[in-house]
Amino acid sequence: MAGRRLAQSAHYEIDSEYESVFLTIRQTGRRVLIGDFYGDVEKAVISPDESYCAMVGCGVIVYDLREPFTPYAYHTPSAQWKEFDRDGELWYTDVTVVEGRTLSVTPENGETKIIVV
Repeated sequence: MAGRRLAQSAHYEIDSEYESVFLTIRQTGRRVLIGDFYGDVEKAVISPDESYCAMVGCGVIVYDLREPFTPYAYHTPSAQWKEFDRDGELWYTDVTVVEGRTLSVTPENGETKIIVV
């Protein structure tokens, strides 16, 4: 079982275990690695339409919630996820969905940024 529940919706659950983030698809019970952070993940959010989720910590990972649910891998480009500020320069503490595919992310310095995914 996961260490900490970060987010849940009607069809998905997102949990963290140490530096790893896992998605559980409720209908099937399938569990997939969707993120890995240097240091623990701070927060995750699932979009209202359940089309994607976003995680923050050392950078930002946005993972599309659709088949084939490819497991996340460092330094591996994928159509399943996008990464922002993953070079270790910024530590993010908060993420919210503004609308559609627009996110508000807050780094430690408190200067909120908008990311369109």
